[in-house]
Amino acid sequence: MKSPKFILGMALPILLLSACGGGGGNKPQDSSKDSSPEVSISESSGTSKTSESTSAFDPSTVSDQIIIHFHSEEKVYANYALWLWPNGGSGAEYLFTGTDQFGAVAYTDLSTFGTTYNDLKIGVIVKSAGSWSWQTGDRYIETSTLVADDNGNYSVWLLDGEDVIYDHEITSFEKINLAYFVNFTRVAVTVAGGVAKRVELLANGEVVFDYTPETPSKNVPFNLESEADLTKKYSVRVTFDSDVIRTKDVLIQYLYDLPAFKDAYDYDGDLGALYTASSTTFKVWSPYSLSIKLKLYSNGTPKSVSEELGSDETYREVEMEKGEKGVWSATVNENLEGYYYTYEVVSAAYPDGIEIVDPYAKSAGINGLRGMIV
Repeated sequence: MKSPKFILGMALPILLLSACGGGGGNKPQDSSKDSSPEVSISESSGTSKTSESTSAFDPSTVSDQIIIHFHSEEKVYANYALWLWPNGGSGAEYLFTGTDQFGAVAYTDLSTFGTTYNDLKIGVIVKSAGSWSWQTGDRYIETSTLVADDNGNYSVWLLDGEDVIYDHEITSFEKINLAYFVNFTRVAVTVAGGVAKRVELLANGEVVFDYTPETPSKNVPFNLESEADLTKKYSVRVTFDSDVIRTKDVLIQYLYDLPAFKDAYDYDGDLGALYTASSTTFKVWSPYSLSIKLKLYSNGTPKSVSEELGSDETYREVEMEKGEKGVWSATVNENLEGYYYTYEVVSAAYPDGIEIVDPYAKSAGINGLRGMIV
């Protein structure tokens, strides 16, 4: 089955392009992070290097920084790193340089991500330090929603296992470890830092199921009254015994190996740009997307990579059609050799659309952001 289940790029969603968004990585296990030496970051370049230790962080000593605070119950912060990127641009690994009462701290110049500091969109993934053996899904820090301190710094707080980006320090650490579809009518939720006394399932932000376990628990599975519609984005809202409320997206990747999923979506045909001198057919497997548009470019470099050499002007845009087995396709009847292309995907997770590169592209432009037709 050519139904890819891997990350397209460090700043891009899982190819399933599902209603449930980034997801990212394997089902978490206790103490799953690889050990590594304590590390620090070279703020000027965004590349990492090892150091002997982290130190207490004082935000008054820095200015014009994006400051990311991170808390994990493990408290072994040398195992963790951040992957940050400007919206539409390339990313780099950032390692934690300091600690505070919340946990670990990483920071770097706002200028890394743009010039208008109060209106930046910065992608963030929490990952295993020095590798991609574990990672979260994509999230975005928007400085327009934050308030800068007197030194021009913008700060956010992240909890391990939480999807939320907080604009203030969290003092309670109840969290949802995992929420996922066991099958099309059953959801499982696990929590930490407390027990769940109520779980609500939301589809596109609306409550569709409300479950109260007989006894508050750290593990709360429940059955739905009908099959989930996976063109919608599902999340759970958990009320803990302390009355703290947390939310988390529901993962769907554990459905891929179910017989019902295979019967509906197993596909053994070709994917990617199928080129001939007279026409090119584009095929992408994405069963839960709402629409996909093919975007053709004569230039393989986005302006976000090079203002001077890049171009965001499209040569042509073509709406793709969804066919059997969740495969979207479009054919352009001309010689497109040497042109570049992307897919603009609309789904419940990305209602405004997101532009991605085809993982089956045989070649690519600068930084692999646009596939090349060969």
